[in-house]
Amino acid sequence: MLGEMNKFTIDENDHEWKILKKLKQTTDEFRSCIEDLKVLGKKDFKMILRWRKIAREILGIEVKDDAKTEIEVVPLTEEEQIEKDLQGLQEKQRLNVKRERRRKNEMKQKELQRMQMNMITPTDIGIEAASLGKESLFNLKTAEKTGILNDLAKGKKRMIFTDDELAKDNDIYIDENIMIKDKDSAADADDLESELNAMYSDYKTRRSERDAKFRAKQARGGDNEEE
Repeated sequence: MLGEMNKFTIDENDHEWKILKKLKQTTDEFRSCIEDLKVLGKKDFKMILRWRKIAREILGIEVKDDAKTEIEVVPLTEEEQIEKDLQGLQEKQRLNVKRERRRKNEMKQKELQRMQMNMITPTDIGIEAASLGKESLFNLKTAEKTGILNDLAKGKKRMIFTDDELAKDNDIYIDENIMIKDKDSAADADDLESELNAMYSDYKTRRSERDAKFRAKQARGGDNEEE
């Protein structure tokens, strides 16, 4: 209530005021303060609140909790409320992005570990590739085309092609000297796709060197693997 008023108007004929003005706390300083509340400081308001507490006790008015009496909740301005809402939305968005990034990294780690432990199956590849979208570790169509899907289902950890097999339109050759190392953190899993691309590039180089027909096919523009 103090924050909504500019001054207290006293009725000298009021019965309650005749009692309260005899209090030792009703000083000239107190009278001066209640004449203009706009210019008062924190100390002055504390004096008025103490006087009010004593006055309520004398008049038998129920005394409320001091903490609730003295603390005034200042409402936010429109600009402050908008700023608060924006901060809340930004924090929520940041947490959602962080949560989604963690989820994708965990899926990559899980897929890598299962591949190394010979536990991956064609069904699993399809489901997890669909979940990860473009960021999936394997392209399902490529896996089906090369036959890797079937070999993984049989539990083969790595594949080595013969010269005859290299002459066919295969897509992936995994050299026995290239190993996919365990990743120590979720962030390292992001490098796996680059590692697989390097393996594929190495395979293309080897096949190109061994298969003259393949080189001729490339020269005629018949290699549509990259499309």
